[in-house]
Amino acid sequence: MLQSLPRVNGDANQIWEAMATKIIQVAQETLEITKGKPGGHKESWWWNEVVQNMIRDKHRSIRALMRCTNEEERVELREFYKTTKREAKKAVSEAENTAYKRMYERLETK
Repeated sequence: MLQSLPRVNGDANQIWEAMATKIIQVAQETLEITKGKPGGHKESWWWNEVVQNMIRDKHRSIRALMRCTNEEERVELREFYKTTKREAKKAVSEAENTAYKRMYERLETK
């Protein structure tokens, strides 16, 4: 059910503000508001078990690095994180290339 806009006397800016406020209010009531970031990955349809495990290891290593308070351990954990990050990036790239190659072969074109 459409509601009419309240009458606003004044300049164009006041009328615009009243209209924008009403539009936002109706949109919020109709569509509801979500909070936070969307879950999942934007393009992960081509991820395989190897990639998922590599990403999981990378996440574990960064969490361990963030929790660590000992400076000597942090140096080792930072190097370990860099290594896992590199390996994960390489695995993601290889899996993505393989998946796209297969898809292009099925389509017989790029």
